[in-house]
Amino acid sequence: MSKVSCFAHHFEPPKAHTLIEFYIPEIEKVKQTIVEHEERYEDIRKAAEDMENRLGSGEYNAKVWRVVEFGGNPAAKDYAIRKETLEKLKQENEALIVKFTDLQSAGASSTGAGGEKTVPIEVFERLREEQ
Repeated sequence: MSKVSCFAHHFEPPKAHTLIEFYIPEIEKVKQTIVEHEERYEDIRKAAEDMENRLGSGEYNAKVWRVVEFGGNPAAKDYAIRKETLEKLKQENEALIVKFTDLQSAGASSTGAGGEKTVPIEVFERLREEQ
């Protein structure tokens, strides 16, 4: 027990007012940083609102303004894949229309020579309307 009391006797914890005085400048710095961030947030919010208003009023013209985007943009990659697929489907449809027209001019019905199935007339009409 005497060692503990001796240790406690020689060790004095820092005074509360000393800690407060130590942390007051730090607290003030943090408060100032918060104020700066709030001001920056407000500036950015106002700029975004202004851009939305300008866009909504039709000020943005795609013929005049260009949008910069990354080449490896996932949305651009997805768009390219969908565009390629659509082009292939259009080519396939054109080939089907040609085949159907040839078969129709040869006098074939919905079942071709030798029992071969052809494109139903409804599909052909819809494809013709799309073009």
